[in-house]
Amino acid sequence: MRKSHIIPICYFVTALIFGGFAWLEQTEGLDIVFNETYVVVPKSVLWLVLGGLFVFFALIALTFELYRKPMNKYLFATHFLLTIVSLVILYHSTQQQEMPPVATADYSVIDDIQNQDQPEEAIDWITYAFYMIAGAQIIFVLNIIASTIKSKRESLQNPD
Repeated sequence: MRKSHIIPICYFVTALIFGGFAWLEQTEGLDIVFNETYVVVPKSVLWLVLGGLFVFFALIALTFELYRKPMNKYLFATHFLLTIVSLVILYHSTQQQEMPPVATADYSVIDDIQNQDQPEEAIDWITYAFYMIAGAQIIFVLNIIASTIKSKRESLQNPD
């Protein structure tokens, strides 16, 4: 195993961890109330989607490694940490909310839930987490651009 493959390996391991969470939370659901619509999404589906995103990141990083355009490890670390921290913040912010009614409940109680204000503190944390996720993805794109430019410069300086 080459030392340079550490970036794709980290992404793949994270995707496997998310897959484990999906397996552990098969029976749990995430209740979403949005504009008079009540939806129950299995948490396992959300964990699998997150795992799929990290597999996507891993495949991009592996492609760059195979074509000898290694990604910047500092930008990778920044992207990885910001993404994980923001996902943890979002997860804990949603866990602290009051639980909506179960799927078999009378849906007239949804109006009461929608009228309850979420604590300002939770809204602030969710907003900050959204900015962190957006920033992390911008950093990932910048890493791709920087790796491509660096490899082109090196190929112009050292023609084979």
